[in-house]
Amino acid sequence: MKSIGRILVLLFLASPCFAIPLEAAEAEKTNLALNRPYTWDPAPSYHHCTDAGDKTQLTDGKESEGYFWTQKETVGWRPKLAASVTIDLGKLEPIGGVTFRTAARAAGVEWPCYLGIQVSNDGKTFREVGDLIELDAKENGPLPSEYSVRRLSTIELETRGRFVRFVIIPTGDYVFCDEVQVFRGPESLLARDPGGKEVEDYKTLAGKYKMHGSLRRRYGYDLTGITKAVESSGLAKPEAEVLKSRLQKQYEAALDEPASDPASFRAILPFNKPHTAMFRTQAALWSELKRPAVSAWVAETWAPSALYGVPPQAENRPMQVHLMRGEYRASALNLACATDQTQTVQIAFEGLPGGATPNYLTVAEVPWTDTVYGKPVTAALPTVTPEKEGWSINVQPGLLRQVWFTWRVQDLAPGEYQGHLLVRHQAKEISRLPVTLTVYPFDFPEKTSLSLGGWSYTNGHGAYGITPENRRAFVQCLQDHFVNAPWALQSVFSHYTFKEDGSIELDTRELDAWLAEWPDAKRYCICLGHGGMGGKTKASFAGAKRGTDEFNRRVATWLSAWVAHLKTKGITPDQLVFLGHDEPVEGGDFEGIIEWVETLRRAEPAISHWTDPVGNDPALLPSEYFSTFDILCPNRTNWLTNPKKFAQHYLEQSRQGRELQFYSCSGPARDLDPYSYYRLQAWHCFAVGGTGSFFWALGDYGYHSSWNEYLASHGPYTPLFIDAKNITLGKRMEAIRESVEDFETLTMLRRATEKAKAQKRDASVVAEAEKWLETAANRVLSAEGASKIQLSAPKDRTIADSVRVEALELLKRLSESAKR
Repeated sequence: MKSIGRILVLLFLASPCFAIPLEAAEAEKTNLALNRPYTWDPAPSYHHCTDAGDKTQLTDGKESEGYFWTQKETVGWRPKLAASVTIDLGKLEPIGGVTFRTAARAAGVEWPCYLGIQVSNDGKTFREVGDLIELDAKENGPLPSEYSVRRLSTIELETRGRFVRFVIIPTGDYVFCDEVQVFRGPESLLARDPGGKEVEDYKTLAGKYKMHGSLRRRYGYDLTGITKAVESSGLAKPEAEVLKSRLQKQYEAALDEPASDPASFRAILPFNKPHTAMFRTQAALWSELKRPAVSAWVAETWAPSALYGVPPQAENRPMQVHLMRGEYRASALNLACATDQTQTVQIAFEGLPGGATPNYLTVAEVPWTDTVYGKPVTAALPTVTPEKEGWSINVQPGLLRQVWFTWRVQDLAPGEYQGHLLVRHQAKEISRLPVTLTVYPFDFPEKTSLSLGGWSYTNGHGAYGITPENRRAFVQCLQDHFVNAPWALQSVFSHYTFKEDGSIELDTRELDAWLAEWPDAKRYCICLGHGGMGGKTKASFAGAKRGTDEFNRRVATWLSAWVAHLKTKGITPDQLVFLGHDEPVEGGDFEGIIEWVETLRRAEPAISHWTDPVGNDPALLPSEYFSTFDILCPNRTNWLTNPKKFAQHYLEQSRQGRELQFYSCSGPARDLDPYSYYRLQAWHCFAVGGTGSFFWALGDYGYHSSWNEYLASHGPYTPLFIDAKNITLGKRMEAIRESVEDFETLTMLRRATEKAKAQKRDASVVAEAEKWLETAANRVLSAEGASKIQLSAPKDRTIADSVRVEALELLKRLSESAKR
């Protein structure tokens, strides 16, 4: 137990006043850092709070008020690996405690995974004397799982130094602080060894620190989450206290567990024996509440799974699947185990064509994986091989297990098929859930209408997570998900030599290899790399200065040579899409951007030029910039932020003949909703007459295996699970595929309606379909919560499917009228 003196100190630390001395039983404690100078590495860089006052605000004794990272009293960084703040106390001082005031758990901001306390006499050689995240948790409990401002603190230090350095390894992209303190310890510390170990360059140890901090954070969140599940369950207080006490001991055992090897660790819950035991306590709660050994229920397909809580009472909700032949559609089943051991269940079908394991079904056993921000998800879809009588699924104690079904019927006759999904445990049937499979009398087209891509960059050596070992699987996966507008880096057009006579010789090997991977692409998109994000546009080409006749001649010679080569491959100039300058912003080099496009267009006028402007108000960009391009692709999340401004501007651009498309580049991917962020983008395309949908970036895994996001350097952004050798499907990639199918269904209905109207048949159905098409997409997009892209935002995720079924029924009626 803490001494009375220490408790008084902690009470003081929780108060808003820091400039007066702290009294403790063993010694007087004073804030030695008050108004002392400090240095940082790197410099603050978060634009909402960075100002000249950052140089003094961390030690001025003043706290920010309001939303933490938008206040000028706050100092904010977006460091690549780590940030540090080094305070000069002016002389050698005894040090008994420190504080670091920060905030997290909103807007993509998370608690640091490591906050090292380091001391030095000379400002050059430092010793690490503690991790404030760990020390704070011991004294004050786990970090909050919801938005909070917290003064991370400890009074357990026994060290000395003139310089005190805080080393912050962030979780994700951000670090924020508005005040640090260093408290005087007993004078006797000046005569003692400062303790700790001399530290290497902390940036080289970022991975180790991230792993250590992320694991401890996970245990703390699970302690809090399972505790709340117990307290809110209605379980009698004595039994609840027993479970909570047991859980606390398991949490403490998890903290003592040896660190995992970052090279081999996979962030699949649970991580180890103590972590497994924590979820067994949740299973014990379920058992106390009389839940069966294994329970099963049909899940809402796109809704996030619940890590904590109590399984529902027995449900008999049906599983309903509506599709065309050749179309992919998903459904899901949830399983929960209330025993203290992992249970194996068998699932199979009865009454549907194809027997117990129909060949038109793929089944995945969905694991829980933790994310860079400590928000576990059921997202990866590793498939399960069917056995003779069904699929065997492992269900761990106290941890919901989801089973994912991907349906694709190709040879069944149209009609409605009724059956059951059977769940067996220990050879006994425990659930018989009704299943309805409706097959519509249409074949999904082999080539889809919507241009789909995501900066896949499989040319050359590949980019981001693409390796020689996983490249083939990656490309095949994208093609299976209707990616038909692949992107290449500029290097596909970069291998050439100008001769003395002005002619050009091409090395086409890289381009040819990329084309061979994508023989059936609708469009070939190439990022030319002329500039990006407000920077200057490339001012020369092949030694010739932009704006000169020589520049124009060389660009024309170069481009025409590549176009001529592409024609030998059966690819016409109108299949090419060029992105020259990425994400231009207000104040950018629009003169240079326009000059490049005009030069390229004079050489080969049939090529399409594509642009992705960013910013919250497109009207702030020059009007001549928009009229220069063939395809305008605004950021959809920006559009959702200012829908009136964006709709007014871009719909007018569309009326003037520009093609509209959407792209999104928010992240990290696992924090985004498969439904509203990924699937609804194609609905938005249809609503505005758009033709393309793009996501940054299909292969961007943050330079580390998707199975351990703790070590990702950024993002990650991929909707897949990528490691050096393998590609595993993810729900977000499945949502992208269904979005293309949604768009195609709406397009098919529109075409069928136009055809029926031209043929002057079944006027009543035509009128009904026309009226329906006017409002269908907006019904989906305007539903409550549909514009909220975060997975945690509540919303009805069933509306798109309901409206899609209406479209299929109208399409069916139009088809039947054509036969009469």
